[in-house]
Parts: sequence; C-alpha cells; structure tokens
Amino acid sequence: MTELIINPSISLVNGKPTVTSLDIADHFQKRHADVLEAIRRVSSECPPEFIERNFSLNKYSDDIGRELPMYHLTRDGFSLLAMGFAGKKALAWKIRYIQAFNAMEAELLNKAKPSPRQRRSRKALPASEQLALPTSPTVLDEQTQKIQSLMNEVKQRGNEFMSSMFMLQSALRFRPIKMNPAVPDLPKALERTLPQFVTAIGMNVSALSDLLDVYSTTLAATE
Repeated sequence: MTELIINPSISLVNGKPTVTSLDIADHFQKRHADVLEAIRRVSSECPPEFIERNFSLNKYSDDIGRELPMYHLTRDGFSLLAMGFAGKKALAWKIRYIQAFNAMEAELLNKAKPSPRQRRSRKALPASEQLALPTSPTVLDEQTQKIQSLMNEVKQRGNEFMSSMFMLQSALRFRPIKMNPAVPDLPKALERTLPQFVTAIGMNVSALSDLLDVYSTTLAATE
C-alpha cells in the first residue's frame, strides 16, 4: 500500500516562514499540550532575543469556541524544538519540514531579487559620488552577485548541516559508550554532554542564517 505523503504547511508571519505548534503536534503524533510544554521547556534555556525572534505566542479557537494558546515557530525555533523528537517517523518529518522551509525561503529569495530591467534602470549617481566609487558599476554588480551566490551556498550547507544534526541527535540518545563498563568516566561524560554542544552549534548556525537573511535583503534593496 502506497503511503500518502503530506508536506508541512509553511506560512508567513511578519515576513518570516513559520509553522504552528498545532501542525507539529499533528505530524509528530503528540498531544498539543505536550508540544506546548516542550516549547516552554526549550524556551526557558534560550536568550530572550532568541525566543522573541523564533517563538511567537498566539491563540486559536477549538471546536467548541474556546480560545487556546498556540505558537508560530520559525525554522530556528522548530529546529531547536524538534531535536527532542526521536524515532524513525520523527526523523522523516524533520526532513520534510526542513525541505518545506528551504522551498519557502528559496521562493522568497527569488522574489527579492531585482529583475534585469530594474538593475538597468538605476538612477545615475551625481558626478561627485561617482568619483568616490572604488570600482565600476559592472564590477560592483559582479561582486554583489558573487556575494549572493556564496551566501546561498552557505545557507544551503547550513541547512544540510542542520539535517545531519537531527540524525546525530537521535543517534546520541542510544549512548553506546555508557553501556560499556570498561570505558573510563571521561568519554562517558563527553557522550552525556555532547548533545548540548550539538544544540549550541545549531543555534550558532541559525544565528548566522538570520544575519545572512538581513544582509541579503539589504543588499538586494541597494542594487
């Protein structure tokens, strides 16, 4: 029997691609209350600015008209939350969510790029400002395109790295060193704390992605 593949739903909130805690609960087969608790637990260990950027508290109406809490999560918020979800099916959903975020971000990036006609129609600078330019407009255009291309490559590799981190996070839960009584305490301690280092590195990758998004938008606007 062929399994029906359902892609995650990504929506824009304040210009950022997000997913809802309701969808996460549904796809990962968890109670919504448990997902909310997991978000609160993860948030309690994050800096306030990270929470503000990546976890947006909202409300929804249930079947009997009650207003209940829910969250919108960015890619970074989802990535941090989903690190705690283990299992083969959970891993498959993590990958689908990453692919959905990638598709949405690629679409937004394409929309942000100026068309060739827009680039050609830029107003000429006053002569005094043209003299101050370190290089010709053609070279500047080429350098700008090179920067955009490199940033896209960095973000793509960062996304691939985040996907690998999910798999590593799941694998580390088995802690094979802990099961071996002949292994000294130091490697066991490393195995116990390694998931925390993986999480910290993931947050740095996410922060870099945010900075590249800001720079990319500004760069496109100045072309």
